[in-house]
Amino acid sequence: MNERNDPEKTPEGTPEKIAIDELAALRMRLVERLAAGVAHAVNNPLSGIAQSTQLLCRSLNLDDARVREQAERFGLTGETKARVEAYLEDRGVFRFLRIIEDCARDAGTMIDTVFRFVAASGGAVSLEMGELIEKTLFLARHDMELRHDFGIKQLRTRIETEAAHGAVACLLPPVQHALIECFRHALIGQDLRGIRPPILTVIPSIEADAVRIVVESPLISEGAASAPDSGTPRTEAERSRLEARRLECLAACSFLAGKALEGRFEYRTVANRMERYELSWPPILRQREPLP
Repeated sequence: MNERNDPEKTPEGTPEKIAIDELAALRMRLVERLAAGVAHAVNNPLSGIAQSTQLLCRSLNLDDARVREQAERFGLTGETKARVEAYLEDRGVFRFLRIIEDCARDAGTMIDTVFRFVAASGGAVSLEMGELIEKTLFLARHDMELRHDFGIKQLRTRIETEAAHGAVACLLPPVQHALIECFRHALIGQDLRGIRPPILTVIPSIEADAVRIVVESPLISEGAASAPDSGTPRTEAERSRLEARRLECLAACSFLAGKALEGRFEYRTVANRMERYELSWPPILRQREPLP
């Protein structure tokens, strides 16, 4: 490891040591939330696999009187291929098999995506911009805080990729972490304003001097400024806590953009109608030792 990034050899209290510690803490907090999301995401498919397998076995068990009655209803006295297929279809066996396949695929995708996030070495990787956005949204949808508190499962996204064809060089964990914190800031704001289901617009671009991703979040409900959701309102204590949480998100974005990406992060409101987040970094990234 580079001595510059070695916590044992970096003097305590120096700006560099503080920056290393802060980045490590930021990444650990996100990894902890994602780990909780992994447990949730893996348990659900496993439950689906187990339940579907049980139903499949029961549907094929001709010793069961109810199953036998259903089989006889289709004239399953001679084992003709067409009748067997019709019976299996009626009992939902093929549907159960598709559920098993979908659950297994979802679990595999989740594990692979999180593994790539956690295990990334810190060096630059080349990734298609569309894939980068989709993988980041996939991670965000499995963040336990965003899933349970801010309705990210119902998130509607509009991704404009006209100016973002091709591969980009990026430090994957810091980019994804910063974008997820943008999403978090935006979704908390929409929750406080009663905008449901949440919606985000993502506008990536690849330019000569920078790779740029813009995220836009509405400040008012679509179609009507006076039609917020009628769900349970937040208490003053909750609102204060969430506003403080939003400040943490912006601080994390600025820190990650400047320290980890050597880029920029900008946040502003536009005409009291939307919040705009812009993350950018150089198109050519120098290799470096991994940050903790």
